[in-house]
Amino acid sequence: TEAANAAAAAAAAAAVPAAASLQGVLSLTAAAAAAAGVVESGAFGALGPRESMEDRHVVVQGLGGDARVTLAAVFDGHRGHQAAAYAAAQLPRNLLLASVLESSSGGTSSMQQGAASDQPAADDSTGAALALKRSFLATDAAFWQEWQAEMHAHATAGQYNERYPGCTALAAVLAGAQLFVANAGDGRAVLSRGGTAVPLSRQHTADLQDERERVVAAGGTVSFRGGSWRVGSAALQVTRALGDFDLKVPPQQHSQQ
Repeated sequence: TEAANAAAAAAAAAAVPAAASLQGVLSLTAAAAAAAGVVESGAFGALGPRESMEDRHVVVQGLGGDARVTLAAVFDGHRGHQAAAYAAAQLPRNLLLASVLESSSGGTSSMQQGAASDQPAADDSTGAALALKRSFLATDAAFWQEWQAEMHAHATAGQYNERYPGCTALAAVLAGAQLFVANAGDGRAVLSRGGTAVPLSRQHTADLQDERERVVAAGGTVSFRGGSWRVGSAALQVTRALGDFDLKVPPQQHSQQ
C-alpha cells in the first residue's frame, strides 16, 4: 500500500454542538471565545515497563497565535520513539497549514455552520475535519521522507539499520465552544458531560472485523496470535498509525532502500 494510506486516511473527526463563527477554519469570534471560558489543561506521561519513553504529547494553547484555539494531541509510540517525537513536533504546524488551505479553498467548516445551528456536523466533509485529516496525512508523508533519507544515509555509510518506528495519533482541537477530534490507532478521547462519559473516538485495532477487512483489501495481512488479531510480520494490534512503513510500502521498495 502507499506510504500514507493506512496511517490516517480515514482519521475520524467529530464535532460537539456549540455556536461559534470562524475567520478561516480554526479562528473564532470574540463572542464565542468569551462564551467558551478559560481553557485549563494537564498532562502526565509514564514510562511503564519499557527501557525508554516512546510516547509523546503536545498541548498548544493559542494555536497559530489565536488565544481562542487549543490543540491537545497524544502520540503512543511503538518500535522506538522517533515517529511519536516527529509527530509531536510537526503536527501543530501541519494542522495550521491545512487549516489555511481549507480556508483559502472556500470550504465551509462545521464551525462556521455552527454559527447558524447548534447541531453537529453529520460527516467529516467539513473544513475543520478535512484540515485535521490533511494534517495527519501530511505528517505521515513528511516522516516517510525523513525516514527514507535516514535509511539512505545509513546504507551509504555501510551501516545496517533496519527499523520501522510508528505511533498512534489522537488530536483534539478546542476552538471556542466547539471540539473536533481525529484519531488513528487505539487512542481514546472521552468527553465528560454532566458526569457522563461520552466517547469521541473509535479505536482502530485488528480485533475489529471491518478494520481487518480494510487492511487485507489494502494488500496487508492479519493473523490471530497471542490471543488477539495482529497486523503483518510486525504483529501490531493497531491497524492505523503514523510510520510503520514496513507495513505500508511494497517489499520491492524496501530492497531499494
